[in-house]
Amino acid sequence: MNKTSGAKPGFFKSIKLRAWLGIFLLTILPLLSLGLYSFNILGEIARDILIEGNIQAFQQVKYEVDQYVSVYDELTRYVAADARLREPASEGASHALQQLDQAYEYVERLVLVASDGKLLNHSKPDQNAITALSVPEQLLFNSAQSIFFSPEAFHVRAPISDSPQSPVVISTVSFLKLRKSLEGITFGTNFRYFLVTQTGENILEQPDFPKELISDLMEKPCGAYDLLPKSNGTSPQVAISLPILHYGLRIFVFQNAGEVYAVARSIGEKTLKFVILLSVVAFMLATWFSIRMTSPIIEIAHKADELSEGNLEATVDMNRSDELGFLAGCFNNMSRRIRKKVMELSALYRVTQLINTSATYQQALDGCLEHLVELFQARRGSIMLLNEDRTLLKVESFKAAGAATAENSDPRLSHLEGKREDDAKVRAATEESVVPEEAAAVEAPVVSSSGAARPRFALKVGEGIAGEVAKTGEPILCMDCRTDERFKNYDSSAGTKSPDTLISVPLTVHGNIMGVINLADRSNSRPFTSEDLDLLLAVANQMAMSIDNARLHELSIVDTQTELYVRKFFDIRLEDEIKRARRFGFPLTLVIFCIDGFAGLNEKYGNGASDAVLFDLAKILRDSVRATDITARTGSDEMAAILAHTSAEQSLIFAERLRERIAASPVKRDGFEFNVSISVGICQFETAVERHYQLVERAHEAMQVSAGRGNTTTTWQRKESQS
Repeated sequence: MNKTSGAKPGFFKSIKLRAWLGIFLLTILPLLSLGLYSFNILGEIARDILIEGNIQAFQQVKYEVDQYVSVYDELTRYVAADARLREPASEGASHALQQLDQAYEYVERLVLVASDGKLLNHSKPDQNAITALSVPEQLLFNSAQSIFFSPEAFHVRAPISDSPQSPVVISTVSFLKLRKSLEGITFGTNFRYFLVTQTGENILEQPDFPKELISDLMEKPCGAYDLLPKSNGTSPQVAISLPILHYGLRIFVFQNAGEVYAVARSIGEKTLKFVILLSVVAFMLATWFSIRMTSPIIEIAHKADELSEGNLEATVDMNRSDELGFLAGCFNNMSRRIRKKVMELSALYRVTQLINTSATYQQALDGCLEHLVELFQARRGSIMLLNEDRTLLKVESFKAAGAATAENSDPRLSHLEGKREDDAKVRAATEESVVPEEAAAVEAPVVSSSGAARPRFALKVGEGIAGEVAKTGEPILCMDCRTDERFKNYDSSAGTKSPDTLISVPLTVHGNIMGVINLADRSNSRPFTSEDLDLLLAVANQMAMSIDNARLHELSIVDTQTELYVRKFFDIRLEDEIKRARRFGFPLTLVIFCIDGFAGLNEKYGNGASDAVLFDLAKILRDSVRATDITARTGSDEMAAILAHTSAEQSLIFAERLRERIAASPVKRDGFEFNVSISVGICQFETAVERHYQLVERAHEAMQVSAGRGNTTTTWQRKESQS
């Protein structure tokens, strides 16, 4: 807001003083004039006051018409800019047109027309509902104008691009709402109104349209005119003509003035007797009315100023049943909708940002859920996804407000201090404490980051509130989970408190349900509302698409057998880390190891032994590195880790711990156990390394040296080889 528009008005410019002066003067001056002047002057003054008052009143009518046409003009241009219309015949284009048609009651139809006049698409769900352009639409398409007025409706055209051959969107908007607005303004009066085009055509098609009279008035400038009766027995009329922007429309309002002049004559006979008394009364009424009428307006103005300054919680507390109460209600509704839209956009932006910046699919889920719990001030929440056969909902991420996280240690020290195991235990304990309250029909074992098995809670589709949401695709707002028969508790014997309120919405991608988001109880003890449900549903729709994209991306870069990154992604990330290390000068180390005797594992321990070894060793490797480190499967029996901000000395400590941990961790298979060993090679980045494959070759050479020396060796490759 600029300084001029944001400055508060002084006393002499305040609406209260102006309203008082306006009411007082408009009341006193006519009375004094009627008392001081003759009957004829009174009639003239009455006429002037009538015309002036009518002009001011029907400025609102002009504004209604102007806004009505302008809004749908802008709305048509807005939908024409929708990127989905770049493919006119696509389903996305149909959805874009249908969304606008369904959102606005008085939009009768929208059509998408090619440059040759061919109908490409329309806004009706039934594709056969519209097969050709209407006559007004054809006239508008063949003209150079962007708006065409026809009886009962007007039509707006907007191109979807700047190209001369670009298709255009043509919307047809009914005048029904406009007619209702004008009828509401003139209800109970003796006014007649007509909305006329440049050619004198009555758009609203009233049966008493005076065509010849309006044709004469069209040749005159806008204003007020006296229409004297042409024959005895008819009353004089006052006509008012108002323009409407550049569309070439006019509003003509006719009022029977005979009664007004008769009343003026009657008032003239009695004015002198009451002029003093009425002056005093007018003064008192002006004061009372100015306070009564302007105080609510001033309050609304103050709240509007607060809203413009960024206070989205600004609302007007006003209990009135008149137009000012209606205005206050509109302001509160606007404030609520702005607040909701800002929250929705902020949530969508943050969710998209979290997913795009997350290193893994699980991090994306955890980050999104944590943001939703914070945004909705929930005590806890969960994301449950369907399994492959779509029969079970499994809890893939859960979060409690204020719960501890596992990634609190300094990543640069985790290799030396051995903190990751303790952090993983904290995370596992935290996850157990924030599992949603919905009952689990199935418990599937899952291995936590600490290496200990813990149950993963799951629901059969159709059971519980979340299961019902997954089955029907309809969101549910449960206001009392304790009495709702659909709600089921996981373990009531554990003393876990059931939530009071619960929101459960589906995660849907292209019409297919992929999971459910659950939020339980607000931390401020206020219940969830339908507005919260709508907001979460809007966020979930975008979030589901982003999560699915993240899942597909991870599937393309992760080895399904070991859940480590594939070699191609490893090469790309190693090249990036080398560039960053060269630019910023921080240490970078590559650790590669191979499994000793891998080729003979199946022959020695049975089919599938090698797969079990790969999975177990990959899990140990993942649990041993930091969240910022990059692990990958680089060969049939080789795995690697890129350790940024880590020197070779620190990496040597890490590699020895990894080798010892693998050697001490037996692989369990079919009732028996066996141990494996690895040969490790380490190479630190040096400025002489130009490309990533050079660093890989040096690490390979070190690994081969370890393999040649035996199964208990880690080799560090540098300018002078050292183990």
